[in-house]
Parts: sequence; C-alpha cells; structure tokens
Amino acid sequence: MFDYLDIVKLKRDYQNLHKKPNEVDFLPRGSQGTIVMVYDERVGSECYPTEYEVEFMNDEGETLAVVTLKGDDLVLVQAYGSIAAA
Repeated sequence: MFDYLDIVKLKRDYQNLHKKPNEVDFLPRGSQGTIVMVYDERVGSECYPTEYEVEFMNDEGETLAVVTLKGDDLVLVQAYGSIAAA
C-alpha cells in the first residue's frame, strides 16, 4: 500500500495519546509526514493489517511526532520513487 519514505497525509485528526517528550499531542487531518518504517505482521498463514511509522515535522524540520498508524489512516501524497531530481 505504502512504502518507506513515501509522503503521506492524515485522513482524520489524530490524538497522540502515547506522545514522547517534546512531541505534540494532536495532529490535525491533512498533516503531512514521511513513512520511516513499515510493519507487516504475519502469524502462520494469516496476515494482519500493515502499520506504518510516520514522522511528522514542522516547516523548520523539527519533529512534531513519530506515530504508528494503519494504512486506513493515511492518504498517499507522493511516492518516494516519483520525487523528481533537482
């Protein structure tokens, strides 16, 4: 669905209940972030929904939050491989 370093945005508001120090406790719908880890949990022949660790940053490049989300919470903005070289 999504890959490492894809740029995504939130489909809905996110309340960061497990925030770390210096992270924000709320991310509004439409916040953009980068996928920094892809989790695919398999047990036997069963495959559970893939989850993604997403880093959200402000305009100064400071991390606002790093959260683990399901694919249903995200919309693809730009695939990593499609970013044009400068």
